[in-house]
Amino acid sequence: MKTLNDLELTEMYINGSMQAGNEIVSRYYNMIRRYIGSKLKYSMMVDDVVQETFIKLLKKLKAGKFDSKKSTNLKQFCYVISYSTMIDMIRSNKSGVQLVSNYPTEDFDIYTVTKYDSKTIELEMIEEQRTEIVHKLMSTLE
Repeated sequence: MKTLNDLELTEMYINGSMQAGNEIVSRYYNMIRRYIGSKLKYSMMVDDVVQETFIKLLKKLKAGKFDSKKSTNLKQFCYVISYSTMIDMIRSNKSGVQLVSNYPTEDFDIYTVTKYDSKTIELEMIEEQRTEIVHKLMSTLE
């Protein structure tokens, strides 16, 4: 596909070109990933937010939510969707994901990067494995 501008890609995608949709995702994927990665402390959530961002973006384009005649700035539209997607996922997530401060302090502690308000699946699995190991060790002592 020749190099097309955002307006042309958007119109092609709305008219059914999946290749144009793939090009939109390819063009903005790294930019959105870096943006979301700079805002979230919990890096495992970054990929989920980015994926959800592009799903929403493509749905909004198909639904005509992006008026290419009024606004030719698809990049800004991507940023807005990614930011609101990130906020929505943080609100719905119970694992205590926090935003990264734009101004790191001198007393930064790497162990405070993630804070869990409730158990995640991984923590539950670790706790179950730990309990199982302790029970095995206890049974060998008897």
